[in-house]
Amino acid sequence: MSDETNTQNITAPARRPSKRMVAIVAAGALVLAGGIAAIGVSAANAEAARIAEINGRCEAQLREIDAQVREPVAQILASTEEATLRIQSTKLPGAEGWDSAPYNERQAVEAADGVEARASGAEHVKALVDARQAVIDMEPSSDCASLEDAEALGEQLDRDLQLVAALKVADAALSADFEAFQAEERERITAEVEAARIAAEEEAARVAAEQEAARVAAEAEAARKAAAQRHSTGSGSGSAGGGSSSGGGTSSPPQLGGGIGLGPSDPGQCWTDNGMGGTKAC
Repeated sequence: MSDETNTQNITAPARRPSKRMVAIVAAGALVLAGGIAAIGVSAANAEAARIAEINGRCEAQLREIDAQVREPVAQILASTEEATLRIQSTKLPGAEGWDSAPYNERQAVEAADGVEARASGAEHVKALVDARQAVIDMEPSSDCASLEDAEALGEQLDRDLQLVAALKVADAALSADFEAFQAEERERITAEVEAARIAAEEEAARVAAEQEAARVAAEAEAARKAAAQRHSTGSGSGSAGGGSSSGGGTSSPPQLGGGIGLGPSDPGQCWTDNGMGGTKAC
């Protein structure tokens, strides 16, 4: 009985794992570690790719903003500033030195048969000033740290390009209308100058005609007075020669149409026709 009890209390020695089992466990551990490492590398690669994409998108958008907004805006703002100053001048091109009416006073034209509608000068100026201020107020962002930021930059670029395009349209419309205005003003002033020249020539011709008429009238009046004076003098001389002489005889002047003759009472006196129906002494 005691022998059985002693036999049962004896502990059996532990079994050592076989080499094959150890190899299997080690291989599993290596596979697990490799998988974990692969997952880590894959995640790192994905993050690096995401960052690279963000950087690429951001850099591309910022380059577009610089090329299409910042650089062109500086040029167009300078150009439109010159335009706003140019339209304030009333000096017309050309050597004549003519002045036009102020461009702001240019009236609008409504559409009619064969006539296109046209904005007034003041409306063109306001359109340019408003579009220019909108471009000045643009604030292109340079912050970009995510794909969302890059997308927002693209949307901002589209809005800014629309504002720049609107400014270019307003500038072109104002420049074209101002050139047309100056051409119309030149035509108007040319017509006024020509009308003034014609009026001056007509006035000069009228004055010359009046002076000529006055000269002719003065000459006619002088001739009339001279003729009347000759007639008066001739008549007086004829009466004096027709009186009776102390010897009882008479002396008669020659008849009208006669030539030169000598009066019988005065052998030395010569009489002739005075052209006015009378006689006069030679």
